[in-house]
Amino acid sequence: MIGVSPAYFISSFGTAFGPDHIASGLPFLAEAGYGGFQAEVFLESTLPDWTPESTAAVVAAAKSLGLRCTAFVAHFLGGVFSSEAALVAGTGGATGASVSKALSIAAAFPDNHIFVLPLPAFSGKAEAARSLFMSRLQVILTEVEAAGFELALELMPGNVLGGSAAFRALCSGTDSGSGSVFRSLRLLFDTGHFWAMGEPVAALPEALAGRIIATHLCDNDGIENLSLCPGDGTIPFAATVASLRKTSYAGSYDVEIVCPEHRVHNEYGRAVALLKSMEKGTYSDRKQEA
Repeated sequence: MIGVSPAYFISSFGTAFGPDHIASGLPFLAEAGYGGFQAEVFLESTLPDWTPESTAAVVAAAKSLGLRCTAFVAHFLGGVFSSEAALVAGTGGATGASVSKALSIAAAFPDNHIFVLPLPAFSGKAEAARSLFMSRLQVILTEVEAAGFELALELMPGNVLGGSAAFRALCSGTDSGSGSVFRSLRLLFDTGHFWAMGEPVAALPEALAGRIIATHLCDNDGIENLSLCPGDGTIPFAATVASLRKTSYAGSYDVEIVCPEHRVHNEYGRAVALLKSMEKGTYSDRKQEA
């Protein structure tokens, strides 16, 4: 399935988008040939907008258009992992009520079993905050799994955990002090983040086989962490998608493009065609071959 990340709604409506915005943005996705979308609460201040009625309206709109929610992203919860002070205070939305509300929204979407927690850039000394980080993460992991979801981390450049190697170490228990607590953690594979972090994106699906359950497919130049249309930067997408297929990745291929509102339909319109060609193996990384 080819879908879109929440960047589609951010580019269309801004970061304060809510359920009404999501519902109004779905018809274009169906017309353009997408099969799914990721729902998100970006700002904690928008949580009250997600009433049972407005949430049900999004679910009904998606069903009527033949679209499926492929993951739920609780972006606002990442705030607690942005600094040592935030970890200590438990701010950024990591309160019982906020987590419960986010889980109830995620549960409203039929067949969705993925709950995404983004880890933003960390301000301060990450190593000094390691123990507190793992304690906070364990609390959220327990709540998410108790609600019947798999927890997937989205690793942004400069986050408190680190890159793919640190993630594997945390999951395997080789990270000092992690034991086997995080063996069930999964990953949202954001190609742009990893490329900007200097990681070999095309090799990561095999290195992280079994851990990747969702994607954000975007491009950049490997320096600035942009979210361009796949093929517009320097990421070897043909090899990356082939690597995902080789690992029998069963999730959705979700496009992530951040662009001005007036370019949304054009950018996402051409992206779905590109992803379909990548799925079929007919796309080549012309920029890398030149």
